[in-house]
Amino acid sequence: MKKKTKLAIGAGLYVLASIWFANVVTTPPKVDTWERVTVTQGETIWGLCEQHCPSQVNVNDVVDEVCTRNHINGTIQPGETLWIPTQVS
Repeated sequence: MKKKTKLAIGAGLYVLASIWFANVVTTPPKVDTWERVTVTQGETIWGLCEQHCPSQVNVNDVVDEVCTRNHINGTIQPGETLWIPTQVS
């Protein structure tokens, strides 16, 4: 195979990989509104995010934002207060 053909194929594969990667990797949601919530027995961060921000398609991204905003690693206790997003874009 000639060098120009190899370069053209390589460039084409690079473009396809870039398009695929851009569609797979998403940016975190932009949180527009936060609400202070008190954790009750049996609640999880995931459940709170689904309950208070149901329009968010990828709840995992919202959970990450909640953990960052509240400086937690994912473990919550009843009585604890957390900032939970109520609207994202």
